[in-house]
Amino acid sequence: MPHPDLDRVAAIIRAAAAEELLPRYGRLAAGDIDEKAPGDYVTVADGAMERRLEAQLGGLSPSSLVVGEEGAFSDRALLSRLGEAQSAWLIDPLDGTANFAGGLPMFAVIVAYVAHGQVAAAWIYDPLGDRMATAETGAGAQMAGKPMRVATAAEPARMRGVLNFRYGDRAIVTRMAARCHRLGPLITLGCAGQEYLALCSGKLHFAQYNRLLPWDHAAGSLLHREAGGYAALFDGEAYTPIVQAGPYLLAPNPESWAEIRSILADEAEI
Repeated sequence: MPHPDLDRVAAIIRAAAAEELLPRYGRLAAGDIDEKAPGDYVTVADGAMERRLEAQLGGLSPSSLVVGEEGAFSDRALLSRLGEAQSAWLIDPLDGTANFAGGLPMFAVIVAYVAHGQVAAAWIYDPLGDRMATAETGAGAQMAGKPMRVATAAEPARMRGVLNFRYGDRAIVTRMAARCHRLGPLITLGCAGQEYLALCSGKLHFAQYNRLLPWDHAAGSLLHREAGGYAALFDGEAYTPIVQAGPYLLAPNPESWAEIRSILADEAEI
């Protein structure tokens, strides 16, 4: 099918969030929150939002594979079909579920449309701020009708960013602590969607991720590229939605990418 209409999909996402997420934010009962694994939360809002988006987005292109985060958790074989699909929707119905469940205003909805294995269109929506970022291959990234641009590169010590590494490995944490002084302020928002919005609007310079679940990163990778950024896996290979392990580094341009990678080079297993 032709690439989906950006505005039509944005309207679907915005309406679904208004009816499925916002009425539940700050109002979840204890029984509305569960754990898929220790520290990996799911709520009734995740399920309701995903079911709605699956039905409506799938209806736009009935031949497309639809892969939602919660559906992939229930059906492990679903994700393996992504590499063979001619077109697919990737849906994270509520990115930052722990924040949402805890009443923290850092969550997002992430949707990507994949054609022949490549991300062709992307949407990241901040429901509380009513901020919708969209991108289409070769057409730039926009928010509220205005172009998005990544931050201007600077010396590593002046660049703000996000580092994600394997939890619980004290040796890695110790080595990272010894190197982080060579970079600027480091943050984590507990929500990849919000971090990508910050990257693509110039509020952060770089981000590094290790766990690359496609519903978390496919949309952001396209938005970042269309906003003028440069990104690659640590081995220099390009990211695609079928890649599930990093490290994956996003930066303003190839030169700053190489500088940051050099600082983190010994942490290639993070």
